[in-house]
Amino acid sequence: MNSGDYIKDFRSILLSNNEVVGEVEYTSGNYDNEGNLIAGSIPTVTTNACEIGAYDDSIYFTFIILASDFKKELFDYLIEYKNVQIYPFKDFHNTLYPKPNFDYLEFEQQLKQDKHLQINFNDKCKEYSIEEIMKKYSEYKGVFSGCNIKPVNQLGLIE
Repeated sequence: MNSGDYIKDFRSILLSNNEVVGEVEYTSGNYDNEGNLIAGSIPTVTTNACEIGAYDDSIYFTFIILASDFKKELFDYLIEYKNVQIYPFKDFHNTLYPKPNFDYLEFEQQLKQDKHLQINFNDKCKEYSIEEIMKKYSEYKGVFSGCNIKPVNQLGLIE
């Protein structure tokens, strides 16, 4: 299944689960989980919790939260995931986590310089059915609700 069909099928499942979801869009200027620019445009869909995109054999879920809402409790949940990255909204090439010699106190200081923080989960499409990806999406959303943090509604405008 190609990425566009995968995202369209996933959008259908989101809608059938009464999720608020935008239309499928093809966006460019996206980066992979290693910070490399993805050639061409990729299919994405946005919910009121995150942006979801597919490329090659990967699907990503990018949540945005207010940097001021970030808590150690959330960090402790997030580091349990081997597929997570945390990075600033405006300077997304500057990954805050994971990086070599990660220092949480330095991380807290960097957070004070940003208004928004992006938290990205990457999964392999081929490893999961669309239904299993829906479970992953619900699980990722649950990480934030479990810490009483509400992701920024990306269907609205961000400055």
